[in-house]
Amino acid sequence: MRFTKFRWKLFGSLAASIFLWTVLSSKGNESELTVEYDFPKSVCNDSENNVYVHHFYLHNDPNNKNHSYSLRAHNPFHLQNPGLCFDDHALDFLVLINTEPNHFLRRKVIRMTWGDVNLPGYQKYGNFRILFLVGKSPSKKIQKAVEKEAVKHGDILQGRFSEAPNNLPQKALLGLRWIAEYCLKAKMIMRIEDTVILNMFEILREYKSRYSCTKNFMMCKFVKQRIKFMDHENLKKMNLSPTITHCKSKAVMMTRDMILSIYHAAPHMTPYWSDEVYVYGMLPAQIQEKTLKSFKQFEENSDRAIDCYETNQNNCGLVAIDTQTRSHHNILWSHIKHYFA
Repeated sequence: MRFTKFRWKLFGSLAASIFLWTVLSSKGNESELTVEYDFPKSVCNDSENNVYVHHFYLHNDPNNKNHSYSLRAHNPFHLQNPGLCFDDHALDFLVLINTEPNHFLRRKVIRMTWGDVNLPGYQKYGNFRILFLVGKSPSKKIQKAVEKEAVKHGDILQGRFSEAPNNLPQKALLGLRWIAEYCLKAKMIMRIEDTVILNMFEILREYKSRYSCTKNFMMCKFVKQRIKFMDHENLKKMNLSPTITHCKSKAVMMTRDMILSIYHAAPHMTPYWSDEVYVYGMLPAQIQEKTLKSFKQFEENSDRAIDCYETNQNNCGLVAIDTQTRSHHNILWSHIKHYFA
């Protein structure tokens, strides 16, 4: 009899525990489901460890639902190739290259050197695509030539605005929008000027595995600058100080979630005339969780870079160099190809 009573007490305790666990679990699940952050989610697949990392963009603010910034146009792209990133099951890097309509030779040199995505040496490290970002030319002759170039190579993204200094913030956001709509399969994005040469062998080998799963990651050369011609009251409303730290936009490396975080922060921020300060300073400042790193492997003096490669060879360590002349570009590419291909 005592054993029977004990058994019923034990059964009752177990049943109560199971019921309580079920209630608590359902409440937890319900809480998770009702908190809708309304932000796109990126899944980072670490192929070595089979770990899937989920990223949220922006502030995780459930009340912030205005993330449909459209550059005031339903279709702001004049020239584009929506299928650029669709050929590969996975894309390691997209290199977004800021250029101008009449920089035909610079684009040609890039395609023939480090930007030749079909170079045999790249394939053992990964894959990438290049995309030239450009505004419209006021010259009909140049504009027509750009359109022919786009048809031939399929690597040009052109907005419906003119190529002009006051349109640079809009141009930068156009590139981010295109990535958000057509190239989110790229794990990482490099934004560079068309004077910069990249050692894509080292970038693919080292940086993809090191940073692609880092939440809201951005690496560049940082500078401090005063925000000019903006009312201090507006700055306070945006939680910004008059002096802001921003990237030099000649070479910026970002994860795809950082691209979306910057892009979706734009509708909530008063526009600013400098694309470097606005897109790579003011907008990232609105992102609460981020990882910022100084790009020490970026050299702005190509003379020093040439000396580095000639002295240290494959131990130079530089992966991005701003070239002052075409001959410097050719010398650097010769060294990069010799030591790393």
